[in-house]
Amino acid sequence: MKKWVLGKQFYWVCATTAVFILGIIYASVVYPMQLRKQNEQQIAREEARSLQLAQQQRNVLTRVRSQSEIYLPILLYHYVEVVTDERDTIRQGLSITPQIFESQLTTLLANGFTPITFDDLSAYYAGRAELPPKPVIVTFDDGYRDFYTDAFPILKKHQVKAAIFVVSGFLDYTKNYLTRAQLKEIATSPLIEINAHSVNHPNLTLLSLPNAVWEITESKRALENFLSRPVNHFAYPFGAYSQILAYEVARAGFQTAATVEFGVNQSFTGRFTLKRIRVGGFTGPELLAKMKPEFN
Repeated sequence: MKKWVLGKQFYWVCATTAVFILGIIYASVVYPMQLRKQNEQQIAREEARSLQLAQQQRNVLTRVRSQSEIYLPILLYHYVEVVTDERDTIRQGLSITPQIFESQLTTLLANGFTPITFDDLSAYYAGRAELPPKPVIVTFDDGYRDFYTDAFPILKKHQVKAAIFVVSGFLDYTKNYLTRAQLKEIATSPLIEINAHSVNHPNLTLLSLPNAVWEITESKRALENFLSRPVNHFAYPFGAYSQILAYEVARAGFQTAATVEFGVNQSFTGRFTLKRIRVGGFTGPELLAKMKPEFN
């Protein structure tokens, strides 16, 4: 009988000890793991709700921004150089001197304008970023060599962002156009956005649709392969476009496209027919007057 009692007591001691040990294990290992898992699940749910709310806010911003115009002058340049051949009237008409170009930039900066890129504009329309109070985009068409020798140093001096629309088939073509080495160097600058301007600079509206589509898509492919970076924006050669071509530009993966139509108001629905201003030799108050908003 005594042995039975002692055995029973021993059993209860062992059972109590086991329960105690299990309790310690649960309290020190299992419960913290469960609590951590619950916390992680709660954090994941909160992050998911936060992401969902942020996406909803971006969607609202996108809808609002898609329905309204913004004031965004986009300046159009070709040559920045001193033209020495007086017989080259076309080049003279498309050129300004480096001194005038620098004066135009200082006018913009002194009057509160902030140069941005087309990527910045796309981020704004997507609801991912805001625009500065007085944005402006400085653009250069064709990819002439004087961009590297004359315009680029001035842009770097004043830390001004700019976008250059390059005709991919004209690189290394003649001394008039950028070399591949020059474009590679330009691409290393955080100030310069490199975009496409077709392969051979034809009037796309005069081509068959398959040939026009090739000019659009191949210019993007060639520049992206050469630069190893996305090329997101396009400018129509001669500013010539149609609604079908605008559709094909979008289908090729571009986010915006620029024309040569005059205007300073831009819209999301018109992002593939963006307006620009031929700056010419205007500086100071005359330049600002040309950039006057179109709405009250």
